[in-house]
Amino acid sequence: MKQQNYQRLHRYRQRNRRYDFYASPDVVDIIAYHQATGTETCIAGIIDGLIRAGHRIVAGNGSRK
Repeated sequence: MKQQNYQRLHRYRQRNRRYDFYASPDVVDIIAYHQATGTETCIAGIIDGLIRAGHRIVAGNGSRK
C-alpha cells in the first residue's frame, strides 16, 4: 500500500510542478476575497485563475500561451 501511494504521488508530481512562495499581504487579501465570493474555494485553483487572467491581459485577450 505504501509503495502504491509513493508511485501515485510520484506520477502526480511529474505532471504537476510545485511552486512554493510566500504571498504578500495584498495578495493574501485578494485570494481571501476570491475564496469568499467565488465558486472556487481551493487556493491553488484561485491562484491558477488569477495567473491565467493576468497572462491574458499582458499577452493579449486571445492568447492561451
